[in-house]
Amino acid sequence: MSMVTVAQLREYLDQTPSGATVDNKLQSIIDRAEGIVVAALGFTFFDSSTTWANVAASQKYVRSEVSKYLKLPPYQYGSITAVQEITGSGDEIALADAITNYDETQSRFYLYRDAGWGGVRWAVTAKYGYGPAPAEIIELILELAVTIHRQKAQGLFQQSQGVDTLGNPVGGGVIKYVGGLNADQRRIIANTRRQYIDAVH
Repeated sequence: MSMVTVAQLREYLDQTPSGATVDNKLQSIIDRAEGIVVAALGFTFFDSSTTWANVAASQKYVRSEVSKYLKLPPYQYGSITAVQEITGSGDEIALADAITNYDETQSRFYLYRDAGWGGVRWAVTAKYGYGPAPAEIIELILELAVTIHRQKAQGLFQQSQGVDTLGNPVGGGVIKYVGGLNADQRRIIANTRRQYIDAVH
C-alpha cells in the first residue's frame, strides 16, 4: 500500500485513460515518487488505508536524560495509558506504579515533568508510529508523481555524449537520471524530519 492513492493522483492529471493497465502504471509512478520522499525522510508514514484506530497500544522502554524532558519515539498524542519507572534488569525487571505528574506536549513527542526524569529507564505504553502522512507530504508526493508522469518519456533522464576539444560528438554517450527534489521540496522534507526526528534537550 501507499501513502497516496491512484485516485488522488488521477485528480492531478488531465485526460488520463482509465483501466487496470493505466492504474498499474500510475501506481508504479506513485511508488517511485514515494521512494524519493521516504529515502529523504528516513522513515515512512501510514499507508492511505491505515489510521490510528488500526494501531494497538504497546509498551516501549525509554532511557531518560537528567532533564525535565522525556523524549519518546513518535506516537499518537493522547494515547499514553501508563508511564512507569523501571527497576532491576534482566529477569529481575520490575515496574513501579504508574505516574501522572507530567505534561504531554503535542509536538516533538516529549513529556515534561517539573520533578525531572532522573536519568533512569521508563516503560511508556502508547500507540506508537509516525501516523498518517501530513498534508504537505501528500502534496509533495503528488507533485513528484505528476512530474514523473508528465516527463516519463525522457524528462527525468538526460542523454549526453562525449565531445572532443572542438565540441564534436564522440563515443557512445550516457543516459543520466536528473530527477529528484528541488530546494523547496528539500525544505519541506527538512521541516518534517525536524518535527518527527529531532530530539529535545
